[in-house]
Amino acid sequence: MSDDKARTPDFLALYEKYRNLDNGMQAQLRRIVEPDDLRDTPALYRLFNHARPHDGWLRVVFLLPWCEDCGNSRRTSAPRFGRLLVDAGVSELRLFQVAHSHSPLDIIQLRRLAVMLKHPSVDWKNLGWLLYRSEPDGSWSQQSKRQLIEDYFVAQPALSDQ
Repeated sequence: MSDDKARTPDFLALYEKYRNLDNGMQAQLRRIVEPDDLRDTPALYRLFNHARPHDGWLRVVFLLPWCEDCGNSRRTSAPRFGRLLVDAGVSELRLFQVAHSHSPLDIIQLRRLAVMLKHPSVDWKNLGWLLYRSEPDGSWSQQSKRQLIEDYFVAQPALSDQ
C-alpha cells in the first residue's frame, strides 16, 4: 500500500488493518478535520507500515471510519455509494456541491454525506477506487466525481412521461 504504482491497491487489506487498530488509533482517524491532517497522525503510519502514502490513500483513510465493508457474501450485490445517497434522500444539489468543490473541500463534503448515512455498508473495493484515483496534481479525480454523479442518477427511479 505504498507508492508502488505497479501493485494493485488492496483496499480490503487496508480496511482490515483499520479494524485491527486499537480504539485510540481509530479515534485519532475519526477526529481528523482534513485529509492532509492525517500526515500528522501516528495511526496513518500504522496502517501503511511506516511508509509515506500518497494523496489517494489519504482520501481512502479519511473515509475509513465512516463506512463499513459489506463483506464477501454481499460484494457483488452491494450498492454503489451513489445509490446509498439516493436511498438516504440526499439532494442532487449536495452531490453537485461535492463534485464542483476543489480539494480538500470536495472530500470533506463527501465524508459529511457518509457520516449522514450512519456507517453505510459499502464494497470497499469499489469505494476505494472511487476515492483513490487522483489527478496529476494529487487532487481527487474528476473521473471519480463523474462516476459518483452517474451512479447517483442511474440509481434514481425512472420518471414516467406525463
